[in-house]
Amino acid sequence: MSDYQVVTAKDRDQMMELAAYAFNQEVTEKRRAVFERLCEESISLGAFQGDVLTSQVMVTPFNVHLHGSVYQMGGIGYVASYPEYRGGGDVAKLMKLSLEKMKEAGMSLSYLAPFSYGFYRKYGFEQVFDRLKLTFEVSELPFTKGTEGTLKRLQWGDALETLKALYEEKNKTAVGPLKRSDWWWDYLMLKHSQRKIGIYYNEEGTATGYVIYEGTGMTFTIHELIYLTKTAYDRLWQFISSHSASFNEFVYFTGTDNNEAYLLSNPRIKQEIVPFMMARIVEIESFLKNYDFKKGQTGTCYLKVKDESASWNEGVWKLQVSENKTKVSLLENPSKTELECVLSADIQTWTQIFMNYQPIHHLAFYERISGNTTELEQLADLLKTGTPVLADYF
Repeated sequence: MSDYQVVTAKDRDQMMELAAYAFNQEVTEKRRAVFERLCEESISLGAFQGDVLTSQVMVTPFNVHLHGSVYQMGGIGYVASYPEYRGGGDVAKLMKLSLEKMKEAGMSLSYLAPFSYGFYRKYGFEQVFDRLKLTFEVSELPFTKGTEGTLKRLQWGDALETLKALYEEKNKTAVGPLKRSDWWWDYLMLKHSQRKIGIYYNEEGTATGYVIYEGTGMTFTIHELIYLTKTAYDRLWQFISSHSASFNEFVYFTGTDNNEAYLLSNPRIKQEIVPFMMARIVEIESFLKNYDFKKGQTGTCYLKVKDESASWNEGVWKLQVSENKTKVSLLENPSKTELECVLSADIQTWTQIFMNYQPIHHLAFYERISGNTTELEQLADLLKTGTPVLADYF
């Protein structure tokens, strides 16, 4: 019978070995260093048979931006079991334990990268993030003009403070991206040391854009491209295109909110929407209290939540949005009038609604949420618009 507990530093080697086996990876010195750095910041949960670690889940605390508010989020990763122990329910117990730990720690959101969307839906997670992959041949690259300012190639260490400031400026009002902490930047620098950095400085010497990229074989990959001005956009793409003699394919990963293909002389490039990370609301009361609803909109809604993995979310919640504050309360005995106004959905659908993955009317059409049209429209009127974006993976 398995014993479920927090994994301590003395069992880090077992964690590394399990992760390497489950994900079919060789344990290199760099992989071990990256894994150790992540463990230092994370809560690791394990199933033990005696002294042997048989299954594990890692929860890493992050902060994320959501419409100007900042939320604590638990990033789930390194979910793994040895094959001889699979099917015994250990991962299910660890996933539910991780939700309890996140709730205790004040994390009202959780993200993860799924190996199977269906598997993690059992624990209340749902698809929330997509990525856009644009593939250019050399002849299809954006043609931009301009000589203003300076483009500098820098090492990670020299560029770090500038990257932090530009990333935060771009993402502080976005839907869902990490509010990257110093340790996470250090982690990225350690994990992706092979990636290169170009920063654009305007004529006043102020940095207004950057690109993080790498070349592998004949493919030039743009992992991150941030620009605050049109001039920065032009100059960064000039810099990227200047590599056309060395590469025959350019791949650009970005958010689905940022499809630049329409700016091309010929937008018929290869464009792929790639399903990415899943998310779930861990604790709906604190999530809604912290939520930034649309300015100038007020109203009262009744939200019925189904959540088989986190019973504390279940029930009918009264949401009152006013100019000055948001009140959220669980109704023990809703009146007949209140029940007539109820909007019903599972935690996955509520997550998609409040993180702007799908509009309410769309989810209502496919019967993911039920309720009368007036109440659906009232809730829709309270919500800001936006598109979930996430550049990080864990």
